[in-house]
Amino acid sequence: MMSKILLMTFALGMQMTVIGQNKKQLPPPIKKPAAAPSVNAQKTVSVYEKLLKDQHPPLAFRWTVQQDTLLLPNQIFKKHIEIGLYEAALNYAITKDSVTLKKEEIYQPLSHKVKYMFFSVSLNKDILTLTDKKTEQVMKFQLFLNPEKSGIIKIQDLISKEIYQPTAFEGPAISM
Repeated sequence: MMSKILLMTFALGMQMTVIGQNKKQLPPPIKKPAAAPSVNAQKTVSVYEKLLKDQHPPLAFRWTVQQDTLLLPNQIFKKHIEIGLYEAALNYAITKDSVTLKKEEIYQPLSHKVKYMFFSVSLNKDILTLTDKKTEQVMKFQLFLNPEKSGIIKIQDLISKEIYQPTAFEGPAISM
């Protein structure tokens, strides 16, 4: 009987040792590989982003005073915006002296100064948001496409309602 108890104790001890060893030698859990991004998961690019991205030089738009008026000193008479996909530049033409402007005349005063501002650009559908890099001032414009959706025909300031028409690119590269 003693030998049976001894034998059972020995067998039980061996079982415990085997179980304990098995716990220590278990392989790490298998991790599932990350799913590869599907082809359809690519970011969709809007028509507006394509138009801004594909332009070289950047798109340019101009607003000018379009009425008979008296321009006082330090009054803005022309704004010129050059827009790229990530950056934009805006320059203001400001009068130095008083001058009377007629609607049919093109006002190119000899005495004026220019103020330049640089913006970061973001798009949300047809709304272009320009954020001044120094002052964090925000300007928002609505973009208008031609019927074929192949070009921007005008932009409109959402606050002042000023309409900017396409014009020639005037300045250096705006990424400078």
